[in-house]
Amino acid sequence: MRKKIIVSITLSSFIVFFLLFLFISENIKKDYNKFEQKRSKERYMIIKNEFKSLSNNLKILSSDWGEWDDTFEFVKNKNEDYIKSNLSPLSISTLGINYLYITDITGKNVYSVGSDNEIQRKIIPSEKLRIQ
Repeated sequence: MRKKIIVSITLSSFIVFFLLFLFISENIKKDYNKFEQKRSKERYMIIKNEFKSLSNNLKILSSDWGEWDDTFEFVKNKNEDYIKSNLSPLSISTLGINYLYITDITGKNVYSVGSDNEIQRKIIPSEKLRIQ
């Protein structure tokens, strides 16, 4: 009789602990999934805001350059002095960009320059990167 009681209590305890384990593990999974989703959304928003900031900075930069009379003149006559004073790899690197494309009003590429900012040397920009 004692043996049956001990076996019965042991078996019952095992079943209760197993069910408790299942219940707790499911709740932990749900909480962890919620946590991961929240963390992913926060990271997404940080990245989205960073891209938005970079995009706004590029818009400001391009409108600044686009409003210079010197740039308008360069589009017309492609003078070398403008290239030397404004489009050197160091100038491009100082702006914090890798590529600069100057186009005319029809979208035809007038001049493009690239710079590897890490080693400050000129690189050839790809036409595939140019916004049409």
